[in-house]
Amino acid sequence: MRFGVGQWHAPLDLSIAMPRGLLLTANLPQLQNLIKRDPPAYKDEFLQQWAHYNSVRELFHLNPDDKSTNLRELLAFISQVSAKNGSL
Repeated sequence: MRFGVGQWHAPLDLSIAMPRGLLLTANLPQLQNLIKRDPPAYKDEFLQQWAHYNSVRELFHLNPDDKSTNLRELLAFISQVSAKNGSL
């Protein structure tokens, strides 16, 4: 179906296409915000990121020359969330 100028179409609802965990883990700033608001509700998502961090950290130890931006992003996420939420 083609949409012409001025025609309205509904935006793609990604929450239907992906489970909540996959959607949130792809957006660390959004997950960080949600954890700050309700830590117990997002404990599983935090633990998933913690496990991912440990895996990336181990890979970094094997190859320290690798410029992993993912490691930096995960470190920032975990430090921000852990510092604010002792309940996790």
